[in-house]
Amino acid sequence: MMTDAQWKRARANEKEDSKKKVFIALDPGISTGMAVLDWDGELRASTTWGTEELATSLDALIRGLHLTDYVVEVVIEAKPPGSYGHLGAKLDEVRRRIDYIVRETYELPVTVLKPSEWKPSDAAKSAVVKGWRFAGTPMTTHQKDAFRMGRYAVERRRATLEELRLRGWVKGRQEYERG
Repeated sequence: MMTDAQWKRARANEKEDSKKKVFIALDPGISTGMAVLDWDGELRASTTWGTEELATSLDALIRGLHLTDYVVEVVIEAKPPGSYGHLGAKLDEVRRRIDYIVRETYELPVTVLKPSEWKPSDAAKSAVVKGWRFAGTPMTTHQKDAFRMGRYAVERRRATLEELRLRGWVKGRQEYERG
């Protein structure tokens, strides 16, 4: 028999499981690559934003996902070392804009990944698609990097959750039903 607290947790997990989950992967720069991936690592949207439209476009994307009941997580590539001078200042401004929208406005969970972590991964390498097109348009290098980084983040999250389930720290819906 389940206690009230266990029942509430089980219902919350069930409700969370029923929501649609997506990752927004961002490769920040003067041209910021963006990719939206579903929980299976499939590409759902991709584009490149310049510094002028970045804030408005990112805000509209997140707002639209929230209005359609998506659970959103964000993955951002870490700032490369050696970014100084005028270019470094521009990159810092891009990151501040992203940070303000993602963390302060929407309070979304954020994972920052170093290129040295995700680029050599099997998930990122297997994500390479011949022709690199999205919606009939060739993808930019920034879009490709955002997609590959997002694929790595999805695979890592799934592996982490599976490890937690194996250790008994996270229960699936069927385990709660069994009591």
